[in-house]
Amino acid sequence: MTAIALLLALAWAVMALAPATPIGHGLRRWLVEAPARRLAGVRRSSIVAVLLTIGLVATAWAVDDELPRVLAMAAPEAATWLSMVELGTFVDIAVTALAAQAAIKLGALRIGAWRMMAPRRHRTGRTARRHRAVPANDQDDPVPAAWRDVRRAAGAISASSRAAR
Repeated sequence: MTAIALLLALAWAVMALAPATPIGHGLRRWLVEAPARRLAGVRRSSIVAVLLTIGLVATAWAVDDELPRVLAMAAPEAATWLSMVELGTFVDIAVTALAAQAAIKLGALRIGAWRMMAPRRHRTGRTARRHRAVPANDQDDPVPAAWRDVRRAAGAISASSRAAR
């Protein structure tokens, strides 16, 4: 048992200290990613089934050879409980639920059919906005006057820097 714990501790240390090595990648794939993929598929019903199985096994282990006696003592009371519940009640509940579901679906179908058969209303009162035309630029030069001065200054600076070379 100690050897297994020591081996797992060493594997964890390799994954933590050398994750970029091929051994670190392999250990991560086997010890982290594969169990994570399997655990991602576990559903709540699976967990409940495992817990019930563990409970039954623990009960059977605890009572061991007394299990038949315990079940025999509980049989009369279990029969009484079963006779108290009528099967007709469950059938009534199921039929009521199905009828309610059908009524809801029929109501939705009726509303959908009414929408399809109703005349379409045309929207009135709203007019489409027209896009305003961009004002024409009457200048021959498409660059504004303020930018012309900036370009001239930049040209003078670049010309002087070229002359200095």
